[in-house]
Amino acid sequence: MDQIGDTRGPASTQQIKDLPKKVESVSSILTSGNISLTWQASEDADYYNVYRLKGASLEKLAEVKSPEYTLKGELWKSYTFRVSAVNREGNESELSDPVGIVVTP
Repeated sequence: MDQIGDTRGPASTQQIKDLPKKVESVSSILTSGNISLTWQASEDADYYNVYRLKGASLEKLAEVKSPEYTLKGELWKSYTFRVSAVNREGNESELSDPVGIVVTP
């Protein structure tokens, strides 16, 4: 069984190497009720996935080409976001560190 059907060897290691780098330096700014997220561009990324933390789960908000995303915030609500990079092969990076914001007037 070790020779055929065992995929825990080099193929698994190769897949890890093909992941884009983790998205760094995500920041959030509130302007006129709009939440703007920005982050450092990743040279490995074909696009980025933007997620919002809701309770214990993540909700995918968007796929974006550039390292920025804007959405309308609801007054007095708090939001927590995480971002990942996705390469041409469709491999998704580790999620960014969470960034939070509260919408205030």
